[in-house]
Order: sequence, then structure tokens, then C-alpha cells
Amino acid sequence: MRSLTLLITATAAIAVLALPAAAQTTTTAPAQSTTTAVPSPVEEPAVVDQAAAPATEAPPWTVRYLVPTLLVLTALVVLITVVQYYVRVVRVRYKPVS
Repeated sequence: MRSLTLLITATAAIAVLALPAAAQTTTTAPAQSTTTAVPSPVEEPAVVDQAAAPATEAPPWTVRYLVPTLLVLTALVVLITVVQYYVRVVRVRYKPVS
């Protein structure tokens, strides 16, 4: 019964951690406009905006979701291994004397 509960919990954790990555939408190209721009006789802008920061690109979904998911899963595997060792080895080896 415990192993079934553990399996269900692990499956639920994997599903919850994998859902944000699966929910990512692909970016599409913006719709093309039919208006035409009139060329300006001025080549340079009157005022250069120095405060404008360059646009930062979002990290790929692998860095945002896959790496933290793998870290959490690794921690869960280590924790489950320690618990299983205690249940199977330590508890059997050191039984209380009655």
C-alpha cells in the first residue's frame, strides 16, 4: 500500500512539474500590415534615447522548466532511496527486543 501511495505521489509530482513546459505556446510571426510608410527627409532622430535598454530574450523552456524539474526529481530519488534503505535494512537489522 505504501509503494502504491509513493508511486501515485511521484506521478502527480512529475505531472505538476511537467505541465508548465507542456503549456508553453509557440510564438508566431506578427500579422503583416498593408499600410506603407512615407520616407522621411530626416535621416537621424532629433533626440537619441539613451535610457532604452536592449530587449532581453527569455531563456529557452529547457532552462526555465527542465533543469528545475530534474533537480527536484533528483532530490526526490535521493530522499526515496534513503527512506527505502531505512525501511528495508535498518528496521530489519535493529528490531526492538520485547
